[in-house]
Amino acid sequence: MNEKFKKGDLVRILYKPFNNILTINPKPTAFKTGIIIDVITKSIANPDWEVYLVYTDGWCDTFPNRRLISYAKNSI
Repeated sequence: MNEKFKKGDLVRILYKPFNNILTINPKPTAFKTGIIIDVITKSIANPDWEVYLVYTDGWCDTFPNRRLISYAKNSI
């Protein structure tokens, strides 16, 4: 992905279903929309290792860059 986000960017959070016997389609299907509040961990060498504080659905949580997708790319 190698995409860097900054404070105030709208992102989509990728959720993968649990791998169990009842899972028919193990591909990532669920997305939630959130906004970047802060950059927790920065990495100059590899942006995939960065961790962001994201506000979504009334709560904040940290997510790695690998689970975030820019909202503008998905709105088309």
